[in-house]
Amino acid sequence: MRLSLADAITARNSGICRLRARAVIGNNIAPRNHSLTGRRLQFRVVQSQAGNMLSYSKNEMYQSRRNTSEVTPAFEDAGLFKTAICQQMLELIPLMRRNSRDDLIVRGFVDRKIEIDIFFAGRRTAEVGPLEAQLKALMSIARKKAAAAGARPPDVEKIRLPVRVEGAWRRSRQIDDSGWETGSYHFVVARWSLLDKDGSTVSFGEPPVA
Repeated sequence: MRLSLADAITARNSGICRLRARAVIGNNIAPRNHSLTGRRLQFRVVQSQAGNMLSYSKNEMYQSRRNTSEVTPAFEDAGLFKTAICQQMLELIPLMRRNSRDDLIVRGFVDRKIEIDIFFAGRRTAEVGPLEAQLKALMSIARKKAAAAGARPPDVEKIRLPVRVEGAWRRSRQIDDSGWETGSYHFVVARWSLLDKDGSTVSFGEPPVA
């Protein structure tokens, strides 16, 4: 089953982003929503008699931005937030990495089952320390509990940190070695809130510069 590019992401009046797509079966497009449950939110454009269609790819995302020293906050945000700003409740897991621009990329889930990458990019990376610390602490606690019980190492996908975020969905694209256009959807965060060790809500980041 492949997905058409149309209706991939829409923002409702409530401000909560929803992921939508139309299923494509063979050369027939079925005008209905297709569940992305349990899958990476990635795509591959395939040429066929029906035109451009989407299938899933495991290729890494690609982002092309100027060095942060060359841009103003307004210019940076114009490049990061190209679609509607919305709020989303995400569950982050302790799988983190940094790209060549030192953006923090965290694996997470939307609607509990759809796996995505969440970007904390540009100047906002200066505030991600508490988030990184919480995720590392959750992983450490889970490992210690498993070791004390003589159990197997914990499943990292079950170690989740709820975070309310504000930002925008973004689609990245690239050409792989076979000449196919590939890419993925991810969420770029402008502001985020989480609970600290005392149970109080703490917020970080800033709204996009208009």
